[in-house]
Amino acid sequence: MEQSNLSAKTSPGECRQCCQFCDKLVEPASCLKMGCRFIYTYREEINGRLYFGCLHKVFKVEIDQEMMQEIERSKLGFGGVKVHEAPLSHCPFSVDSTFRGKGKEFDCDNMQFFDCSSSDRYCYKVVEEGSERTV
Repeated sequence: MEQSNLSAKTSPGECRQCCQFCDKLVEPASCLKMGCRFIYTYREEINGRLYFGCLHKVFKVEIDQEMMQEIERSKLGFGGVKVHEAPLSHCPFSVDSTFRGKGKEFDCDNMQFFDCSSSDRYCYKVVEEGSERTV
């Protein structure tokens, strides 16, 4: 399949231009901690639980806030959710590669997926294993 056809079928949160198959993940717990103004909450009438989500649909799911906070206290934490729409400038995200391998077919063809360029209207704070950098 041609790369242009493959690229057309991906969302802003995924890259399929090489054999690594990368996905952007945003950590909703970080959105709450930073007090993001685009987080909304609502209380479910039936069970009385409080849920939150992103107005810009950077992450598409609505999350039970009490459950997430309980999981955050565990050793592993809540973790990331796949990015649905392009992250905003203040959204911390990480990139997870599905496949790792050696050889030309595993060489990244889209380094801009990890960073932003000066012409990009979005810039990202990239959180990688063991390090953090702003681009």
